[in-house]
Amino acid sequence: MVAPYRIRPAAKGGIHKVNDDPKKLDDAYIRMLGPGGDKMLGDDVKWLAVTHKSFDHGKRGFNDRLAYLGMCAYS
Repeated sequence: MVAPYRIRPAAKGGIHKVNDDPKKLDDAYIRMLGPGGDKMLGDDVKWLAVTHKSFDHGKRGFNDRLAYLGMCAYS
């Protein structure tokens, strides 16, 4: 359903494309963690670590729990 008129103005930033290419994600982990960085985590955890809770309304999981565990590990 779409309202007959917008209450808020349209966003100025345009449409943001969501990355779904596993090669791009692996390259980011290699740049961040060095050679073999893409092999340190399973595919599901790699995607979970970069997923915001607003993506797909949180149905697939998101990174808040990982951030909490990271804070526990360093405190």
